[in-house]
Amino acid sequence: MKIISCIKPVPDPASRLTINETKTWIKDQDLTFFASEADNYALEEALRLKERHQGEVAVISMGGEEAARVLRSGLAMGADRAIHLLDAKFKGADEFAAAATLAKAIEKDGG
Repeated sequence: MKIISCIKPVPDPASRLTINETKTWIKDQDLTFFASEADNYALEEALRLKERHQGEVAVISMGGEEAARVLRSGLAMGADRAIHLLDAKFKGADEFAAAATLAKAIEKDGG
């Protein structure tokens, strides 16, 4: 069984969020990012399924260094491997574009 768990980096809830100069996003240079709580729960369940049924758990994320950080945390939790989707074109992608990109990467990895 192959399980792929998506992990999204989110700002630390204790961080102070400020809007950037163009008012299109938050200033994320000084923020600390973590894997979202829901994604951590999903990864824990994937690891339980792997333990019961054998197989492999991979974590996948899109983005820069913040995505790399949450992927490393997924590996530390017990995932077998990580898939890091990194491209300048992903910056500011909407939900549909992000979902389509993740779906293509998962399909390419073997469904």
